[in-house]
Amino acid sequence: MFSSSYKKIIFIRHAKAVSSHAWQGDDFDRPLSSSGEESLRILGQYLQITGMRPQKVISSPALRTRQTAEFLAQKFGIEAIDFIDELYLPEKKEAQKIYKKVLHAVPDETDIVLIVAHNPEISQMVEYFSDERTPEMKTGSISLLALSEGLDWKDLKKGTTDFVHYVAPRYLHCDAEREKQK
Repeated sequence: MFSSSYKKIIFIRHAKAVSSHAWQGDDFDRPLSSSGEESLRILGQYLQITGMRPQKVISSPALRTRQTAEFLAQKFGIEAIDFIDELYLPEKKEAQKIYKKVLHAVPDETDIVLIVAHNPEISQMVEYFSDERTPEMKTGSISLLALSEGLDWKDLKKGTTDFVHYVAPRYLHCDAEREKQK
């Protein structure tokens, strides 16, 4: 694993939302489903257990991402969340510029930042920053990237991070079910 001196980005695709077919309102206002809320609790426990304690949370303002970000921020005692309008379904060609701008603005004293956003852009950004083929992020999944040694947020660009790991919610649920059976 990478030492604590490496800055890290925890990319999280929002937890599972209610089906867009069942939802009568605007996509922006689609809330988390009950299974998404349960996955979120398990996700929070996973982050705590693994020592991935973000100091800053950045999120799209859509309801499902906001609910995900607010739950995790509360779990880690983070009072302020940066809600960035441009993270809600940006044009593909603009996504790189938006994510770089957002991450370049992170204060240097922040070691771990958590970003909650949407697919396909969040998966594309994991691949862009790591310059590796990575799994497509499922709802409620985590991709962890570590900036190359000695880099600060303002240095972030294509290929300046290492892909550390990806965790899909189904793997976390398996562990949670095993713990219940003990």
